[in-house]
Amino acid sequence: MHLIGAYFSTRDANYLSLSAAAVLVLVFAPTLNFVRLPSAVAKNIRATTAFYNELELITAAAKRSPATPIILEAHEPLAWASEPLLSLPTYLTTFGVENPISVRVHPESSSTSPDAVRVRDGLMNIQNLGYDRLVPLPSKLSTGCISVGINGIPASECTGFKIATE
Repeated sequence: MHLIGAYFSTRDANYLSLSAAAVLVLVFAPTLNFVRLPSAVAKNIRATTAFYNELELITAAAKRSPATPIILEAHEPLAWASEPLLSLPTYLTTFGVENPISVRVHPESSSTSPDAVRVRDGLMNIQNLGYDRLVPLPSKLSTGCISVGINGIPASECTGFKIATE
């Protein structure tokens, strides 16, 4: 305003400033993707609803058979499976599930990147040693199991459920 005030009256300078701002908004507003926000919100609501519905089914099956172990099946990409592996035990415990919960890792890729190796090794340690609410994976499942496939299929020999992170 200071620079154009030397050439125009205050009133004209205000109009020019407002006009320039309006032109900028009209030119750049379409690139800000305001239109895509509602569809992204709807997609997130659908994913959250699907997750919650599956969580309720897992909870019901676990409460029907409280001694049956729950196996969280970690499929590739393992980095995407890490968050559900560590949060599902909290959700299930909050919903009143008392079953033992273990992890079974299905490393399908042969990636040698340091990050992929670190994630795979960390999950294998959780599978073998347990962590927090997770117990080590039993070597033999004599009482059946509840299998939760994370980004993949559940074990066919178990009562199966599926969680997708994408």
